[in-house]
Amino acid sequence: MDHLKFEVFPFRAHFNVSEKFLRLAIVQLDPFINKKRGRGFVEVYGAFSQAAFAIQAITKHRLSIVSVEDAPHGIKLKNGTFLGIMGMFQRGEIDVFMGPALQNNDRFPIVESSTVSVSTYNLLTWSPRKMIDPFNFVLAFDADVWAVLIISFVSLVIFSWTVDRYLTPWRTEPKLPVTFYIWEFFTYFFPQCSGTQQARWFRMCQMGFWIGFSLLLMTSLSGALTSTMTIKGEEDSVKKYADILRFPEVQIFAEGQSWFTQIFTHPQNELYRKLSSRLRPVRGLFRDRAKARQAVVATEARRGVIVGSPTICKSFILKEKKASGRCPRVTISSGNAGLMSGSILISRKLPRALRSLINKGVLASTEAFLHQQYVKWTLRDVEECLRNPDVDDKRSTRGLSIPDLQGSFILLSIGLSVALGTFAIERILEQSG
Repeated sequence: MDHLKFEVFPFRAHFNVSEKFLRLAIVQLDPFINKKRGRGFVEVYGAFSQAAFAIQAITKHRLSIVSVEDAPHGIKLKNGTFLGIMGMFQRGEIDVFMGPALQNNDRFPIVESSTVSVSTYNLLTWSPRKMIDPFNFVLAFDADVWAVLIISFVSLVIFSWTVDRYLTPWRTEPKLPVTFYIWEFFTYFFPQCSGTQQARWFRMCQMGFWIGFSLLLMTSLSGALTSTMTIKGEEDSVKKYADILRFPEVQIFAEGQSWFTQIFTHPQNELYRKLSSRLRPVRGLFRDRAKARQAVVATEARRGVIVGSPTICKSFILKEKKASGRCPRVTISSGNAGLMSGSILISRKLPRALRSLINKGVLASTEAFLHQQYVKWTLRDVEECLRNPDVDDKRSTRGLSIPDLQGSFILLSIGLSVALGTFAIERILEQSG
C-alpha cells in the first residue's frame, strides 16, 4: 500500500459524530512517515502507514488527522505541563501519535508506547577524504621485511665463513675472518668495484642465495607494498562523539525540542556536558528539506555533524541525492550515544481494551516486517552512496599517478644529490693531494 487517505479535523477534545474515530497526530519524518494535504483529507506515506492501516483494520476505528501542521514532540515545563505533541495528549486532543517517538519517565503517566524499532543515537559526519602520502611506500618495509633482510644477510655471512674455514681443505689461501664476509656482502648492496673473493664455490653460494633471497623478499614485500601504494591515508574525521572535541569549529545539529537535543541539554556525563556548548537546535530539521540540506552542506564542509538514528541519517543522504543529483560526501559514525527505542505513542485516556487493539495492530505490522522492508526499499540507493561517496563522480576511478609515487622520486633525488656531493668532495681531495 503506497498511501492512505485520512480525514482532517480541527483541534478539539471531543467529536459529535456517530462513527468511531481515533484522533491522529503526525510529525513528518522521511522515510518513516510523510504526508500530503488535499481538500478535506491527508495522504499519508511512509513505513508507518503500514501500521496505520493495521490499526484501522483491527480496531474498526477510522483514523482522523487532527494535527496537520508539524509540532515538536514536546518537553515538560516546570509547572508540569507539556509543549507540542505531548501537550496535546495531556489536554486530551489526540489519541495516537504516528511518528518516531521516545518514551521516558516524564511521558509515561500520559502515554504508553508501542515499540516499532530499536536503534542508536549516531552522528552524520563528513566522509574522510583519501590523502596521498608521498612516503607511504616506506610502510611496506615492516618488521617481517626487515627480519628477512637481516636474517638472510647474517645466514649468508655465517654460511660463507663456515665453508671457507672448514669445508675447503684444499685451499692454500689464508682463512678469512667473519668481518671480511660481512664487508664483502655489504659491498654487493652498495657496489663500487668487483668483490675480492673470486673463488668458484663462492659464486655458487651467491647464486643459490640470490635466487632464494629474491623469492623470499618479494613474498614478504609484495603484499605490503601493493596495499600501501594503492590504499592512501585518510584525513581526520569524527567517528564518535568524543572526536567532536578535536574540531573547535564543528557544531552539532539536532531537531529542536526533541530527545536528540536533550542528550546535550540534560547531559548524563562530562563528555556531553562539554559538547552542550556546540549544540545548535534546528526546529524542523527532519521535515524541512531546505534546513536539512543546509545541515548536510555544513557537514560536508566539516563545520557540523547531525544527530540521528542510522535510518534518519540515511534519509538526509537520500534527500541530498534527490536535490543535487549526487551522493553527499558524508558517512554515519561508528560510535553512538546509546540505544534509542522508536515508538508509536498511545494516550492512556483511551480504554484499556482499545489500547490493546492498537498495540496488536502495531505488532502485526512489525512482525510482518512491513516497516523494516519499506525503510530498506526506500533507502536502497543510500547504501551505494555510503560505500562510495564518489559513485557519481567520473573522476573518482583512476589509476596510480605521479603524485602517488612522488616519495620515491624525492628519495631518488636525495640519493643522487648525496652521490654528486661525495663525488665532488673526492675530486677536490684528489686535486688537493
